[in-house]
Amino acid sequence: MCISIFLVLFLALLFSTEAASAPKTDQFDLVRLSDKVYPNARCLDGSPGSFYFRPGRPGAETKWLLFFQGGGWCWTPKDCAHRAQSSLGSSVRHQSQRSGSSFAHVGMLNPLANSSALSNFNMVVMNYCDGGSFAGSASMEHESSVLHFRGRDIRQAIVNLLMRSYGMNTATEVVVGGQSAGALAALMGLDAIAEQVRATSKDCSVVGLLDSGLFMDQSSAHHNVYDSVQRVVHPLDDDGHLDYAAGLRRTAKMMHMFEGSNTACVRNSPRDKPCFFVQHLAPYVVAPFFMLQSQYDSWSLTNIYGGNDRLGVNMFGYNSTIAIRRIVTDKTDRQRSAVRGAFLHSCLSHTVGVPAWNNDFKDHTGRTPADAF
Repeated sequence: MCISIFLVLFLALLFSTEAASAPKTDQFDLVRLSDKVYPNARCLDGSPGSFYFRPGRPGAETKWLLFFQGGGWCWTPKDCAHRAQSSLGSSVRHQSQRSGSSFAHVGMLNPLANSSALSNFNMVVMNYCDGGSFAGSASMEHESSVLHFRGRDIRQAIVNLLMRSYGMNTATEVVVGGQSAGALAALMGLDAIAEQVRATSKDCSVVGLLDSGLFMDQSSAHHNVYDSVQRVVHPLDDDGHLDYAAGLRRTAKMMHMFEGSNTACVRNSPRDKPCFFVQHLAPYVVAPFFMLQSQYDSWSLTNIYGGNDRLGVNMFGYNSTIAIRRIVTDKTDRQRSAVRGAFLHSCLSHTVGVPAWNNDFKDHTGRTPADAF
C-alpha cells in the first residue's frame, strides 16, 4: 500500500481550472531550432535542439507549461558518444508529430480537457538531447567527432523562440516542469526562465513542478564493482564502484553544468555542495516550486544506494524524507516569502504517470498530486 504525504505549504498556488471547449487537436508538433539563429543550441551529435508544441485551449492562451524531458545522464565521453546515436542525444529521428497519449508516462502532460489545472495550458515538451540536464555549455572532441554539451543554450533558445514567435511574451502564468533528470533541469533553470519571461511580462507568475528530481548526494554503501561494458550506464568512481555523487560531479565538470544552474547558488554555495544537486540548489531558488517524489525512488535505490536490504532501504527512505522537508522549509533571506510544497509517497516507483497524477496516488484526505498542486 502506498502512503502519500502532502506537505501543506503550497495551498495558495495561483491556478484556476477554467471551463474550456475541446481543442481541435491534442497533437504535438515538432519544432527544430534554427542553427542560423541559435548556432550553439545543439544536441550531443550537433543536430539542432527541438521541442514539441501543443497550443492552449480557449481561455488558457496566456498560460504555459514548459516541460523538460528526463532520461538520465551520460557519464564519460565514450558514454556520451554512444548516447549521441540515440534520440536522447540527437534530434535527427524525432517524429514530426506526436499524440497527447504518447506522453501518458508524464502525469502533468495529461491532455484530457479540464483533468487538472494544467491540461488546458499551452504545452511545450523540451526534448532532452544534451545528456546534462539542460545545463551544459561546452564541447569537446572525442575520437573522430565533436560532442556538444549545450543544454543551457538549448533551454535559453527555446524560451527565446517561444517569446518571439509563439506568444509567450504575454504570458500570465508559466509552470516550469520536468521529470527525473528533467526535474533537476527545471529547478536549475527556474529563476533564469522567470527572468527571461518577466522581461516582457513583468507580472507573470512562474512556478516549478518537479517530478522525481531528488537524487541524493552520496555514494553507494555497497561498493558494487562494474566491468567496462557496464560503465556506460552506471555512475561510477575511478575504481569502478557505484558512486552517483562522484559520477555527476565528473559529468558536470566535463559539460560545464555550472553555466546553466542557478546563478545565486553558483556564486554562493560552498564547493562541497555543488549546484546540480537539488538539496544544495534549493535554498537559493527564489521562484515557488512543488515537488512530487517517492521516499523509495526506484531509480535512486538501484543507482545511488545500490542495495535492497530492508534496513538500508528504510534508512534511504528516511534520509530522502528529511531532505524533502528541508528543501521545502529551509530558505535563505532572499526568498523567505517563497511558497514551496511537496507530495511525498511511499511507492517503489520513479516518476508520476497519468494514472498516478489523476487517480492512483492519494494522501490521507483523498487528494491526488494534481489536486495538491
